[in-house]
Amino acid sequence: MDFKEVYTPPFRAAMNWVYATSSNNTTTFTAFDETSQLFLSLIVRLLNGEKTAIKFYKDEVYTKDAKIFIKLKSGKKGVILVRGWGKMIGKMGLKPAEAAKIQDDFIDWVVETITEERKPSATCCVVGNPQA
Repeated sequence: MDFKEVYTPPFRAAMNWVYATSSNNTTTFTAFDETSQLFLSLIVRLLNGEKTAIKFYKDEVYTKDAKIFIKLKSGKKGVILVRGWGKMIGKMGLKPAEAAKIQDDFIDWVVETITEERKPSATCCVVGNPQA
């Protein structure tokens, strides 16, 4: 089974950006604080293919235990929990190993979709005019 059968786009946010669901009503994400609620808004737009001015940098996003962490320069982290496990195990009757693979594949796709490589800073040198 492909993850898009469980996590079916388009995605939408609900309850002031605390939850996101897929078009088949699978609860997809939960944001834990104000910072991650802002991130959830951007994530939903990126996953739906909307053009946005920014993406997250790959070196600022990591995952662990079905959570997506987004690091800020201030040291804060946005934490977004990937949901859907209960539906896969309960309603869909999937075995835990299959549900885990589907969830992991979805998380990989999310991270790939919302991130980009950090572009090197443009360096500029001002050189004194030898004619001056």
